[in-house]
This record gives sequence, C-alpha cells and structure tokens, in this order.
Amino acid sequence: MYRTISPKIACIVMALFYMANSYILGNDRIAERNAWLCILLSAIAFLPVFFLFYLLIKRFPGKNLFEIVECIFGIGTRRVVACIYAVYGVFLLSMSFNCFARFVSSNVLPDTPKYVMAIAIALCAAYLVYQGAVVMGKWGAFVLPVVALFIMVSLIGSIPSLQIRNLFPIAEDSRKIAFGTYRYLSFPFGEPIILFSLLPWVRGTMKMRHWLIPWFAAALVLSISFARDTMVLGGALSGALTFSTNYADSITGYINFEQRTEVVTSLIPAAAGIMESAVILLFISQAFDAISGKPWIKTGILAGGVVALVLCFTIYGTPSALETRYQIWPLISVPLQVVIPFACLCVASARNGLRRKILARRLKRQIM
Repeated sequence: MYRTISPKIACIVMALFYMANSYILGNDRIAERNAWLCILLSAIAFLPVFFLFYLLIKRFPGKNLFEIVECIFGIGTRRVVACIYAVYGVFLLSMSFNCFARFVSSNVLPDTPKYVMAIAIALCAAYLVYQGAVVMGKWGAFVLPVVALFIMVSLIGSIPSLQIRNLFPIAEDSRKIAFGTYRYLSFPFGEPIILFSLLPWVRGTMKMRHWLIPWFAAALVLSISFARDTMVLGGALSGALTFSTNYADSITGYINFEQRTEVVTSLIPAAAGIMESAVILLFISQAFDAISGKPWIKTGILAGGVVALVLCFTIYGTPSALETRYQIWPLISVPLQVVIPFACLCVASARNGLRRKILARRLKRQIM
C-alpha cells in the first residue's frame, strides 16, 4: 500500500500543504495590510525549528514522530504523545474541512450546503491516504503546477488594478506585526510537524533543503499574493474579508469573463486543500497506530475523518467561533511544533553522550 516517494515529491506535497488554506483565506485580520510582511517574518522565525527537525530525522532516518518517541522514551510515552497529537490532528483537520467547505459553498457553489462539501473533501482525502504515499505524490505533482499557473495568472491579471499606496505605511504598529507573525507560525500557514507522517515513505535522505525549499517557496508566493490583495482591496478591507484573495480576483476581472471559468479556477485551491487534509489524516492514522500498537490504517482514517467532520459541523457555526479559533489556536499549535521534538533531541543527545563516556571508560580500563 505505502510504496516510497522521492524527496522531490515530498517537497511538492509540503509546498501544497503550506499554501492551501493560507492562499484562499488571504490577509490576517490583525496585521491587515502588513500581512505579507508577517508571512516573511514567520518564515524566518521558523528556521531554528526546521534545524531541530533536520537534526532529529538525521538521527532517526525513515521514522515518523511516534516511532522516534518510542525509540527514545519507550512505548508508554509513545502512547501518551500519540494521544496528544491525535486530538491536535483531529482539531486541525476539522479546521481544514471547515475552511475549504466554507470557501466552496460561499464562493463556488453557493447553493451547496457546507456539510456536502466537507464530506466530499473528507472522502477524497481518505481515498488518497488509503491508496498510499505514491498516489498522494501523484496528486501533488498534478495539482501543484495547476495551482502555480492559477496564481501566476491571477497576479498578472491584477496589475492594472494595483494601488501601491495601499501598502503604506509599512510596519506602523509593531504589536500587530508581532502578533500577526506569531499567528502565521500556526494555522493556516505552518503546522510542519504534521509532515513527519511522510518520512517513512520517502526513498532517500531528507536533507535540510528539502525542509526549507517548500517552506520559503510557499512563504514567497503567499507574501506576494497577500501584498496583491492589499493593493487591490486596501488594507482594512483585505483584512476584514474572509476570503480576500477570491474577492481580489473578482475585482481584477480576469475570472469574470465566464461564470464557469470562475468556478473552475476557484476549485483549484480546493484541490490543494484535499492534499492538506490527506496529510493531516495520515498523521492522525499514524497516531492511532501508535496508541493501539497495531497498523490499523482503516480504523485511523475512519475515526479521524468522522470525528473531524463532527467537529467541523458543530463548533464552527458562527463568525465569533471562527475568530476565537484563530486567537486560541496559535497558543496550542506553536508549542506542539517545538516541545516534543526538542525534548526528543535533547534526550537522544544526552544518551549518546553518556554512551560515549561509558565506551571511553571501558576502553581506558582495557588499555590500562
């Protein structure tokens, strides 16, 4: 089922994962016209975390997060960590379902209930996970060029409507910049610890560039897109609209020459969202495997998908609930990206140092 993929395909999946939700949501409500700057700052701020990830997978090649925890701390700790990340993954997946279901239902197919689109996305994501890494990689390789073309056309078509003065003043409020940067370290742009789920299926060595290239490519694309949204809509409006990128596209007029074309081009980000949901669902299924100690891929996919759908339909029904989510989630997400991997690396390094000392003492005794 899970045949291998190359590091290059893994990079493609990562890039789609980073861009999917952020691109369609558009600018941050807090940062407003400076959202493009917050994206760049958050990408730079995450460099130490990627270095941490790289050191960890270098010590434990081909293992996912839960296998690494088991190697260092044992089965009991693995199950506790898996429980934490299973809950985290389910909530993240519910947010992903909600985001794309709202986008399609409000901007592409207005008469379609949100739950229909959420279920459709969930079924597509579950199919990709069940078919395995190769099918996920093929989906990513097909979708990424189309998404890139879509973004390029939208940016070029926006040139006549750009008002550069809307970007100024830049970084006027440092508090908003700092808060917006912190928010972009998590949902919708970030969550790179989820990508540990891909590591067992990568053929070859995941080097530092394989972590950084998709991250910075996504950051650059998102920063340019958010700056475009601000120049077209204005800072206050682009920050207030839920899907500011789509509104900016409609104003520029490049997708309005025919309604069917607008529907097709709007569905392209949703295709990237299917990949994002599939990667999160794969992570959840691995967490279920780590809890049970058995490879129950079907159970993990079914349980994770169903619970995420239930949460999507129940806790994101009002705008206030959505805004509360964006305020609280970074406080949960960012520590989960750092704490467990940092603890794993520290303990593994300490054990290696202790082993070297013991071997050195034994060798010294033998010589003497």
